[in-house]
Amino acid sequence: MIAPDMTGEPTLKLAKSATVTPPRVVSVAECRGFLEFCGLSPTVTERCSALFMFELYCGARLPNLPWDPAKIVAEVRSLEGVGRPVGTKPAEQFERPPLQELWKKHYLVGGMHSMAENIRLGLGRRQRKLREIIEEKYNPATAHLSSETIAKNVADAITSTYIERWRGQCLTGEWIVYARHEGQNHYLCLATHNEDEVEILERIKRGCVDEFPFLRSQLKFD
Repeated sequence: MIAPDMTGEPTLKLAKSATVTPPRVVSVAECRGFLEFCGLSPTVTERCSALFMFELYCGARLPNLPWDPAKIVAEVRSLEGVGRPVGTKPAEQFERPPLQELWKKHYLVGGMHSMAENIRLGLGRRQRKLREIIEEKYNPATAHLSSETIAKNVADAITSTYIERWRGQCLTGEWIVYARHEGQNHYLCLATHNEDEVEILERIKRGCVDEFPFLRSQLKFD
C-alpha cells in the first residue's frame, strides 16, 4: 500500500504479519536503497516500480516469502546486460491477453521445491529419461556393484539433469513481469505460474500505472 509519511515522502506500508512486530512504514527511498545495495544501479532502480521494489524488500525480511531478492537482482542484471546468465529460461513475451504486451523472465525460488520441479521437467514426459537412467545404471553389466553404489549412481544421474538444464539455460521458476518501452525495461512486479493473469494485470494497474503512464496505452487501460 502506498501512502505519504509525515514528511510527505512516498512510502510503502508493511502489512501486519506474525513475523513483523510492530508494523512499520517503509519509504520508497529505503526500498530503492536496498536494491542498489543488492547490486542494481540507480539508472535501473528508477525503472523499477515501487511495487516491485517493495516485493524484493519484503523478500529479504519476511522468512515466509519464497523468493530470494539476490536471485531476482541477478536476473535483472542479466536482462540489463551487466550480469552473467543465471541458467534460467530466456525472457519471453506473454502470448495471450490480457498480458500479451508484457514480458516475463524466470527467476529461481528458494528451497528444494524449485530443484525438484526442474529435475522432474528434466526427466521428460512420463519420466522417459528416468527409465533410461535406471536401465543404464541397473542391469546385468552392473550386477557386480553393491546396491548402495547402484543407488548412488542412479541418484547422481537424476540430479545431473538439473545441471544439464542450467547449462542449457532451461531452468524454470516464477516470473519477473516487466514492460519494454523506448528500448528499456521497466520492472513491474513478481508473479507465479498459478496466478490468474487477470489478477496480475489488476495488480499492475493499481500499483504501476501512475509511475509508468505509458502502460495506459500499451495495455489499453481505460
